[in-house]
Amino acid sequence: MGYALFVTFDRSIPDVEEWNMCGKTLAQNIEQLDNVARHLRVTSLSEMICVSQEDLEELLDEAIETDVEEQ
Repeated sequence: MGYALFVTFDRSIPDVEEWNMCGKTLAQNIEQLDNVARHLRVTSLSEMICVSQEDLEELLDEAIETDVEEQ
């Protein structure tokens, strides 16, 4: 099963387009990118990932119970 990250921004960034990012490449290299983020003392991509409960249940192939709402 493949996976990818889909990038969305809260506000626009000059000269950067969401659709122009390779989500598969980001997902495949997330550990290295998180290490760079820690080194630079900025928020890592892993900390910014948001998944709906339905998608998480499908990924885990089991029902989950949580009181946490999607942000």
